Amino acid sequence: MERELRWIGGSAAGAIWLYRIIRQRRLDDDYSLADYGLRQSNNPYVSFGSSYHGERNIQGYFLHQKERARRRVLKLEEDKAFGERVQDRKKKRRSAAIAELRKLSFEEGGSVRAKYLEEYKSATNQQRLALIAVDEKYPPEYYPPEWIHLIGDQIQDLPVDLVKKLYDKLSTKTKGEWRRFSQKLQKIEEVQ
Repeated sequence: MERELRWIGGSAAGAIWLYRIIRQRRLDDDYSLADYGLRQSNNPYVSFGSSYHGERNIQGYFLHQKERARRRVLKLEEDKAFGERVQDRKKKRRSAAIAELRKLSFEEGGSVRAKYLEEYKSATNQQRLALIAVDEKYPPEYYPPEWIHLIGDQIQDLPVDLVKKLYDKLSTKTKGEWRRFSQKLQKIEEVQ
């Protein structure tokens, strides 16, 4: 049809659309017409609309598709495992850094809190929480605890990515009100 009737070819070929109709009407359950298209057409997208990658018969085409699907699953699993390893390393580095900072004196911690109180007195709750979430230097207890005294709606209205970042940071060996705030964030994250 492409050659004789000069239909367009490629991935938008009329033969592909016709074959879809044939499949919907269950006129090629054994894929014999698809096999014919794979063997006879010079268009690499006939019969299914995706490239046959050099496989010129139906068995080869399905084996190739199955192998591609298997490789995609393996790649997804590798990416997930890599992401988990990266997260674990980050948490370990963060825990070590927090342990070192917690060795500072009570006065040093108080001066850091006072500095933040003054510097961010006109900031919104969201801006303050964003600072806590992204600051790599200080553990949570170095921030003014009144910053996390939020009521239900104020917590619910926080952006999802901020909730996740805060929870990641606060779920690492926090105590007292910081731990309780972390648990509230966890509940929100689980709902979203």
